[in-house]
Amino acid sequence: MASNHAETSAANAPSSRPRREVDVAPSVESSGLPIISSSLTGDNFLVWSRAIKFALGARKKLSFIDGRAIRPNDNSDELNEWIRVDYMVITWILNSISKEIVDAFIYVSSARSLWLELEARYGGSNGPMIYSLEREVSLISQGEMSVTTHFTKTKML
Repeated sequence: MASNHAETSAANAPSSRPRREVDVAPSVESSGLPIISSSLTGDNFLVWSRAIKFALGARKKLSFIDGRAIRPNDNSDELNEWIRVDYMVITWILNSISKEIVDAFIYVSSARSLWLELEARYGGSNGPMIYSLEREVSLISQGEMSVTTHFTKTKML
Protein backbone atom coordinates (compact mmCIF):
# COMPACT_ATOMS: atom_id res chain seq x y z
CA MET A 1 0.00 0.00 0.00
CA ALA A 2 2.83 2.40 0.84
CA SER A 3 4.62 1.58 -2.41
CA ASN A 4 1.39 2.18 -4.36
CA HIS A 5 1.09 5.65 -2.76
CA ALA A 6 4.74 6.40 -3.63
CA GLU A 7 4.17 5.39 -7.26
CA THR A 8 1.07 7.60 -7.48
CA SER A 9 2.93 10.54 -5.95
CA ALA A 10 5.81 10.09 -8.36
CA ALA A 11 3.42 9.91 -11.32
CA ASN A 12 1.65 13.11 -10.24
CA ALA A 13 4.82 15.04 -9.37
CA PRO A 14 5.79 17.78 -11.80
CA SER A 15 8.46 16.83 -14.28
CA SER A 16 11.96 17.95 -13.40
CA ARG A 17 12.51 18.76 -17.08
CA PRO A 18 11.74 22.44 -17.70
CA ARG A 19 9.28 23.16 -20.50
CA ARG A 20 10.93 24.74 -23.49
CA GLU A 21 9.39 27.39 -25.70
CA VAL A 22 9.08 24.86 -28.54
CA ASP A 23 7.01 22.36 -26.54
CA VAL A 24 3.76 21.74 -28.37
CA ALA A 25 0.43 20.26 -27.35
CA PRO A 26 -0.38 18.29 -30.53
CA SER A 27 -4.13 18.15 -29.94
CA VAL A 28 -4.33 21.95 -29.76
CA GLU A 29 -1.78 22.97 -32.35
CA SER A 30 -2.53 21.47 -35.72
CA SER A 31 -0.73 23.39 -38.44
CA GLY A 32 -3.58 22.85 -40.90
CA LEU A 33 -6.09 24.95 -38.98
CA PRO A 34 -6.17 28.75 -39.35
CA ILE A 35 -5.11 30.57 -36.19
CA ILE A 36 -6.87 33.85 -37.05
CA SER A 37 -10.08 34.58 -38.93
CA SER A 38 -8.79 37.25 -41.33
CA SER A 39 -6.37 36.93 -44.25
CA LEU A 40 -3.54 39.25 -45.16
CA THR A 41 -4.48 41.09 -48.35
CA GLY A 42 -1.60 43.56 -48.31
CA ASP A 43 -3.38 46.72 -47.30
CA ASN A 44 -4.48 45.31 -43.93
CA PHE A 45 -0.99 44.40 -42.67
CA LEU A 46 -1.09 46.40 -39.44
CA VAL A 47 -4.33 44.83 -38.20
CA TRP A 48 -3.43 41.37 -39.54
CA SER A 49 0.06 41.41 -37.99
CA ARG A 50 -1.36 42.33 -34.60
CA ALA A 51 -3.83 39.42 -34.78
CA ILE A 52 -1.05 37.01 -35.80
CA LYS A 53 1.17 38.21 -32.95
CA PHE A 54 -1.65 37.66 -30.44
CA ALA A 55 -2.33 34.16 -31.81
CA LEU A 56 1.34 33.17 -31.81
CA GLY A 57 1.88 34.66 -28.36
CA ALA A 58 -1.04 32.65 -26.99
CA ARG A 59 0.61 29.51 -28.38
CA LYS A 60 4.08 30.46 -27.03
CA LYS A 61 5.45 30.76 -30.57
CA LEU A 62 5.91 34.53 -30.94
CA SER A 63 9.66 34.07 -30.48
CA PHE A 64 9.83 32.33 -33.86
CA ILE A 65 8.96 35.54 -35.71
CA ASP A 66 10.57 38.13 -33.44
CA GLY A 67 14.01 36.51 -33.49
CA ARG A 68 14.18 35.24 -29.91
CA ALA A 69 13.90 31.54 -30.88
CA ILE A 70 17.44 30.81 -31.97
CA ARG A 71 17.97 27.81 -34.22
CA PRO A 72 19.97 25.15 -32.32
CA ASN A 73 23.34 23.99 -33.62
CA ASP A 74 23.29 21.38 -36.39
CA ASN A 75 24.55 18.68 -34.00
CA SER A 76 22.01 19.54 -31.28
CA ASP A 77 19.40 17.01 -30.19
CA GLU A 78 16.80 19.80 -30.23
CA LEU A 79 17.31 20.78 -33.89
CA ASN A 80 14.63 18.50 -35.39
CA GLU A 81 12.02 19.67 -32.88
CA TRP A 82 12.91 23.33 -33.50
CA ILE A 83 12.61 22.85 -37.28
CA ARG A 84 9.25 21.11 -36.88
CA VAL A 85 7.83 23.96 -34.79
CA ASP A 86 9.30 26.58 -37.15
CA TYR A 87 7.59 24.84 -40.09
CA MET A 88 4.34 24.82 -38.13
CA VAL A 89 4.60 28.60 -37.55
CA ILE A 90 5.37 29.15 -41.25
CA THR A 91 2.29 27.09 -42.16
CA TRP A 92 0.06 29.05 -39.77
CA ILE A 93 1.22 32.33 -41.28
CA LEU A 94 0.95 31.14 -44.90
CA ASN A 95 -2.56 29.83 -44.19
CA SER A 96 -3.54 33.34 -43.08
CA ILE A 97 -2.35 35.07 -46.27
CA SER A 98 -4.80 35.55 -49.14
CA LYS A 99 -4.52 33.20 -52.10
CA GLU A 100 -3.74 36.14 -54.39
CA ILE A 101 -0.42 36.92 -52.69
CA VAL A 102 0.67 33.80 -50.78
CA ASP A 103 2.73 32.34 -53.64
CA ALA A 104 5.26 35.16 -53.27
CA PHE A 105 6.21 33.81 -49.82
CA ILE A 106 6.13 30.04 -50.27
CA TYR A 107 9.92 29.59 -50.57
CA VAL A 108 10.97 31.16 -47.26
CA SER A 109 13.53 29.36 -45.13
CA SER A 110 12.19 30.18 -41.67
CA ALA A 111 9.31 31.83 -39.85
CA ARG A 112 11.61 34.73 -38.97
CA SER A 113 12.62 35.33 -42.61
CA LEU A 114 8.95 35.12 -43.65
CA TRP A 115 8.00 37.72 -41.05
CA LEU A 116 10.82 40.07 -42.06
CA GLU A 117 9.80 39.77 -45.72
CA LEU A 118 6.15 40.52 -44.89
CA GLU A 119 7.14 43.53 -42.78
CA ALA A 120 9.42 44.86 -45.52
CA ARG A 121 6.77 44.49 -48.20
CA TYR A 122 3.62 45.60 -46.36
CA GLY A 123 4.63 47.24 -43.10
CA GLY A 124 6.85 50.05 -44.31
CA SER A 125 4.88 52.94 -45.67
CA ASN A 126 1.99 54.33 -43.69
CA GLY A 127 1.61 57.48 -45.80
CA PRO A 128 -1.30 56.25 -47.93
CA MET A 129 -2.99 54.77 -44.86
CA ILE A 130 -2.68 58.05 -42.93
CA TYR A 131 -4.18 59.98 -45.86
CA SER A 132 -7.03 57.48 -46.13
CA LEU A 133 -7.75 57.65 -42.39
CA GLU A 134 -7.70 61.45 -42.36
CA ARG A 135 -10.12 61.46 -45.29
CA GLU A 136 -12.46 58.94 -43.61
CA VAL A 137 -12.44 60.90 -40.35
CA SER A 138 -13.32 64.10 -42.18
CA LEU A 139 -16.26 62.39 -43.94
CA ILE A 140 -17.72 60.62 -40.93
CA SER A 141 -20.73 62.12 -39.21
CA GLN A 142 -23.10 60.73 -36.62
CA GLY A 143 -26.24 61.44 -38.63
CA GLU A 144 -28.95 59.06 -37.48
CA MET A 145 -26.52 56.57 -35.90
CA SER A 146 -26.72 55.96 -32.19
CA VAL A 147 -23.84 57.31 -30.13
CA THR A 148 -22.61 53.75 -29.58
CA THR A 149 -22.65 52.93 -33.30
CA HIS A 150 -20.96 56.22 -34.15
CA PHE A 151 -18.28 55.69 -31.50
CA THR A 152 -17.65 52.11 -32.68
CA LYS A 153 -17.35 53.21 -36.32
CA THR A 154 -14.95 56.01 -35.37
CA LYS A 155 -12.93 53.70 -33.11
CA MET A 156 -12.54 51.17 -35.94
CA LEU A 157 -10.72 53.76 -38.00
